Amino acid sequence: MRRVLLLNNTPAPYLTPMFEEVRRQSSWRLTLCFASRWNVDTGWRKGEAEAGLSDEQTVYLDELPIPGRRWMGKTVSPILRLLGLLWRERPDYLVIYGYTLAPQVTLLLWALLGRRPFAVMGDANLHADRAEGVRRWLKRLWLGWIVRRAAVIPTIGKANRQFWLSYGAQPDDLATAPFSVDNASLAKGAARAKEEAARERARLGLSRAVVFLSVGRLIARKNLATLIRAFRSASRSMEGVEMGLVIVGTGEERPELERLAAGDPRIHFTGGVAPADLSRWYALSDALVLISRDEPWGLVVNEAMACGLAILAHQHCGATPDLVDDENGIVLTGFGEEEVAEALRRLATLPPTRLRQMQERSQQRIADWGIEATAAALIEAVERTPFPPQTAQHRRTEE
Repeated sequence: MRRVLLLNNTPAPYLTPMFEEVRRQSSWRLTLCFASRWNVDTGWRKGEAEAGLSDEQTVYLDELPIPGRRWMGKTVSPILRLLGLLWRERPDYLVIYGYTLAPQVTLLLWALLGRRPFAVMGDANLHADRAEGVRRWLKRLWLGWIVRRAAVIPTIGKANRQFWLSYGAQPDDLATAPFSVDNASLAKGAARAKEEAARERARLGLSRAVVFLSVGRLIARKNLATLIRAFRSASRSMEGVEMGLVIVGTGEERPELERLAAGDPRIHFTGGVAPADLSRWYALSDALVLISRDEPWGLVVNEAMACGLAILAHQHCGATPDLVDDENGIVLTGFGEEEVAEALRRLATLPPTRLRQMQERSQQRIADWGIEATAAALIEAVERTPFPPQTAQHRRTEE
């Protein structure tokens, strides 16, 4: 039985089902290791993300006891905890999400010193790679080392693949493990929520409107101020066409965004919504809008497609090259208010049959991007690496 340790920063509602699917499909002794159970920057409430995780072989570094912890710093403490875990578990293979934080760097160095094979992955996007100067040089040095020594680099999509190729990875170094969500659960949730969503539409005065949806943190890089201005501009220029905009999420920009909305009855802020309750808002809406200036992937695109929404997304959003085109939405080439407004107008004035075709195409396309396929791809990528001789010897010694 292959001993695999998988490290991630914190549990995430969109990743934990896939991790459990890996556990179910593989014959591994899989240890899921998280740097912490939760932190305030995740955007979801305590307990939401790890709810679907099995307690068996799941550990959180910030909860592992270590002697002398009172004097340990925030960086030293997780490193020592991780080293203790590695000493106890003696994994044969490491799967590492990310490559910059202290636990990830520690695990990468441990793999080098212990000559353990490892896979490294993340959601880095070629278009969002803006490191400059000394930082750029250091990043190229560090990632060059990683790509030369990684057993495999699972990539989540085209823009992510281009990122790793730009740092020296060769095509044979890469495997495809698409970024995915639990499509079936989302689609079922949206179907169950249809009647409730219709009542909510009526309550909001949007029964006959084409409803655009934004889901995410209300922070500057999400570019929501442009979306609000574009929505108001588009709706002013169209007589007889009803439009609505629903903005789901919380964040520091909410007061300013509400000021921009200026009491417009067609723009609605829901505040924070638990992942389990998102299906109602997807069921209520016709199209998702994602025009972030920096979006490594954008799993809300997957979620919205699973729930049958058309998509309006920027070309540099990580998910766009793989999932969005004119069959199921509109791809933006810029971030300007005028282009966004025109795209909103185009979608709002489509014949209802054409909009339904786009929505159906979204569901058809995302069907191949489920957690089952992603888990199987990750397992295949790891298992194409043979046990190194020293690991096999270590196993014989243990036995």
